[in-house]
Amino acid sequence: SPDEIIKQGFASSLHYELKRLSEAGFCKINFIVKGKVTELESVKELVVFCVLQQLAYPVLNIHDPGVFAIQIHYLKEKIAIEIIRECNGELLLLITHELEKFNQRLKTIDSTIEYKPGHKKTLQITINI
Repeated sequence: SPDEIIKQGFASSLHYELKRLSEAGFCKINFIVKGKVTELESVKELVVFCVLQQLAYPVLNIHDPGVFAIQIHYLKEKIAIEIIRECNGELLLLITHELEKFNQRLKTIDSTIEYKPGHKKTLQITINI
């Protein structure tokens, strides 16, 4: 629920949801959090959670579970989130139109999404604190 996401934070809430889906056999996860967790404004917590949830949906498959690998780096002035998605043994990449759509949503909370320079398989979300 939105109240739980705000209370627990997007990272803890997402980990809980992905762990539950993984235990049910819908996906495989690799979830890493680095740094000191920083609490965000409520709206930022909710927007980031929703974006990450949308990015995870395509890997969910009970017959052929995909992989959702995520690293959340809490830094001094920003949070950097790195994501690699695989389905059917292949990378799931966003096309330009999809990236633009996510960027429009993230722009409202002073954040961005792009492919990590030099690592075209890794999505990177930057949340300015």
